[in-house]
Amino acid sequence: MKKRRSLYYVNIITTHSPLKLALFMFSPQLHLEVDDGEMATSLMAKRRVPSHSWLLFRSFRSDSALEALRKASEAKIPNLVLYNYPSFSGAFSALFAHLYHSRLNLPCLVLPFSSAVPFRVNDVCIEGLRTCYFLDFLGPRGFASELSKRTSCKIIGFDHRKRSRSLILYKEDWDENLLFHVNLEKSSSVAVYEYFSSKLTEICSDDGHNTKMLNPKDGERVEMVLKYIEDVDLRRWSLADSKAFNIGINEWRSKLNCIMNPLMYDQAYSSELFC
Repeated sequence: MKKRRSLYYVNIITTHSPLKLALFMFSPQLHLEVDDGEMATSLMAKRRVPSHSWLLFRSFRSDSALEALRKASEAKIPNLVLYNYPSFSGAFSALFAHLYHSRLNLPCLVLPFSSAVPFRVNDVCIEGLRTCYFLDFLGPRGFASELSKRTSCKIIGFDHRKRSRSLILYKEDWDENLLFHVNLEKSSSVAVYEYFSSKLTEICSDDGHNTKMLNPKDGERVEMVLKYIEDVDLRRWSLADSKAFNIGINEWRSKLNCIMNPLMYDQAYSSELFC
């Protein structure tokens, strides 16, 4: 019989605090993401898990991501979209950015951004960059400002978390190329959907065309999913079965990496991720 190979299976990005590492060791249900093969091997050797457990090792500052950035620099791709991983608001925001640029035939590179293994400013300083979107996060402190200064690109960020407000209050980090949308009453995915839908309508109406982000049937389904995501993101729990929805979608977080899962846009658009 062929020996079953071990994989690192990732669902949750965490910072590796002693408490979380301890929980990881004794809980088969908790999945921890690491960026170091030796550390992963050590953790798995110590962890009390069944022999059939599967773990999927992922690196977000990966060779494939860096290669995509290199090619984008060579092609002088003007638009870069970085979205928060593994966040459903981030993934759906990436979908809307993808649809917007596709509808208008605008060159664009979309990549997941993990706070556990973040890109460096050098990585994303691609040649010809004009606009960089930060979707469902604003990046590490000083990241956006440094990127803007080094590339002269415009940076547009969306977030709904209270901690993000502190990132935009430091005047020394501020310049006219930074535009941050932080709305504590609206989920990032909803804000991004409205932003790109409005831009698309404005541009297409000027050209005499009537192009919408989503057709009516798909729009109704996707907007319902966004309402549940927002209810969870803002911890309102006002919709029926919101908590069950939140529990149910957690197992799909590992599919929100558009590099590892090229079908992510189609799955999000058709809501297959929630089936």
